[in-house]
Amino acid sequence: GVGVAELGHLIIDAKWRKGLKWHDGKDFSPSEFDYTLNQMKQSDKNSPYSEAAKGIISIENTSDNVVIKFTDNSIKYLDLLCAGILPGHILDKEQLATDTSVLGFLFIFPE
Repeated sequence: GVGVAELGHLIIDAKWRKGLKWHDGKDFSPSEFDYTLNQMKQSDKNSPYSEAAKGIISIENTSDNVVIKFTDNSIKYLDLLCAGILPGHILDKEQLATDTSVLGFLFIFPE
């Protein structure tokens, strides 16, 4: 669900769907969601989501759910949930650090 904490922070609490797979058949890992948001936060990646991602205070991820806390209660943060998730298990993190041309989004499909 989506809620607002006492201090006015937007909090998103979402459950992960079971059996998510990448296009290459690998199991989806919630750590790839963290990886994606962290890449978005880096302004040198030229992500259109960079400014919104900088509003993330914390991400608590388990195999069952994710809780994201933002600096305020702006709806602009909901755009982050519409972005594709980067396949951290595929991307060469060293190459990604220097070459943003490898940023491609892949879709995940349930079994």
